[in-house]
Amino acid sequence: SLGRATQLDTELFTEARELFRRNWRQGAPVRLVGVHTSGFAAESPQMELVGEERHERWKQALAAADRLRDRFGEAAVSLAAGMRGKFRERTHENPAGLPGKKPTPRAD
Repeated sequence: SLGRATQLDTELFTEARELFRRNWRQGAPVRLVGVHTSGFAAESPQMELVGEERHERWKQALAAADRLRDRFGEAAVSLAAGMRGKFRERTHENPAGLPGKKPTPRAD
């Protein structure tokens, strides 16, 4: 569980990735990984004071990305980190750099 409330997908993804890395056994095949969310609550006015400015900038950037997706479609905008490889590599070939899966060599 997260130690604090968040609406930032980057924080959720980082936590899910760390949980996977801590629990995955070398050589064990993985077919599917799921993430469950619950305990939704209204945002507290007293969020975390440390890193609040960074949190607010991420919140604004992700809200702007959501507005663009609503207007122009899901493929209209993505995080720059997702643009490193070809589409298949970004979506299917270990985009998070998780252990145990080697990336497909690029044919540039």
